[in-house]
Amino acid sequence: MAKEIKPDYTPLIVDSSFFSPTLLREDKSEKIDWTYIADMKPAFEKVIQRLMYGEKKYARLNFMNCKDPQTFKESFLRHAVQAVSGMTDEPHIEATIVNGLILLMLEEKNECL
Repeated sequence: MAKEIKPDYTPLIVDSSFFSPTLLREDKSEKIDWTYIADMKPAFEKVIQRLMYGEKKYARLNFMNCKDPQTFKESFLRHAVQAVSGMTDEPHIEATIVNGLILLMLEEKNECL
C-alpha cells in the first residue's frame, strides 16, 4: 500500500471574483480602435487604389515634398464639389479623401500649412 503524500504547505484558496476579466484588462477607451478599418474595408480599398494611382502618376509619398499646400486644398475642394454634384467621370469621393489625408499628413508634419 502506497503511503499518502501530503503537501507541506497550506493550499491558497482564492475567491474567483479576483480573476474577473474587468480587473485584468487595461482601459482601452483612449486607444485607437483599428477594427474600423476592417469594418470599412471596401471603402478603404477604393481610397488605397486612388493612392496607388497617384503613386504611378507622381511617386509614393511625393506630397511630402510639398512646396505649396494650396494645390492640395484646391484639389480637395474641386473633387468634393464634383462628388456632391454627382459627377462620375473620376472617383471624386476617393480623390477628396486622399487630398484630405494628404492635408492631414502635412499638418501632422507641421509643414506647408
